[in-house]
Amino acid sequence: MSVLVVGCGRSGSNMVLEILRGSPTLKATSIIEDKTIFKNPHLIKDNYLSKCDTWYIPTLDHINKLMNLNPNLYIAFSLRHPKDMVLSKIKRGQPGEDGNSGIAEDATTEGCIKDINHMFNCYLHLKKYYEKRIFLIKMEEIIENIELTCNKLCKGLKIEYNENMLNFTSRMRNLHKKNRYKKLDKEQINLWKRKNEIYGGFFKDNKKYNIEEIFNKIDNIIKYFNYEEINNSTSRF
Repeated sequence: MSVLVVGCGRSGSNMVLEILRGSPTLKATSIIEDKTIFKNPHLIKDNYLSKCDTWYIPTLDHINKLMNLNPNLYIAFSLRHPKDMVLSKIKRGQPGEDGNSGIAEDATTEGCIKDINHMFNCYLHLKKYYEKRIFLIKMEEIIENIELTCNKLCKGLKIEYNENMLNFTSRMRNLHKKNRYKKLDKEQINLWKRKNEIYGGFFKDNKKYNIEEIFNKIDNIIKYFNYEEINNSTSRF
């Protein structure tokens, strides 16, 4: 079997990948983040492990081609409260953030909304046609109870649990993220409730972005994933 971590940018996909890199069952590819795997679907080896954000999935048909070519491929689909993804995308996508030379495509209002909607369409497609091969894992659940969530993840992906999976922060490849996530921080949950305070007050007086308007445009996605009541959300196939 093999595993591909899929999710929207800023959804915790790197966190999920680093957790799975602690599994002796899987072997990460030399290209740990394979941005072309859907664009150029091909046969992959057993025990394969990699990551691809939904931004790099050209069409839903590309999902079919990859999944049908690799019947033993499982998808670990990462998710975070969509409102928090919006805030993180916009702030971390600014020039100078995380090594950006310019503004990231998904840090614009239009790009942010487009990316989150595309993520949602990809998830719905995977859920409909490959339900037994996709496991949804929420960033909030990892932060709240990493051991329980890792056990659920392993069960869903049909791999053996290993305690080394819990020490994922030391394996973070991106130095900016490694410095930010030295430990699990519950303050990262429900950032949207403190949007005027977080990131040094970046959103408080920033007139460039109408955050509430962006939130309204993805309200259907928030409700679908039961994020209005964060404590009631659960990972599931």
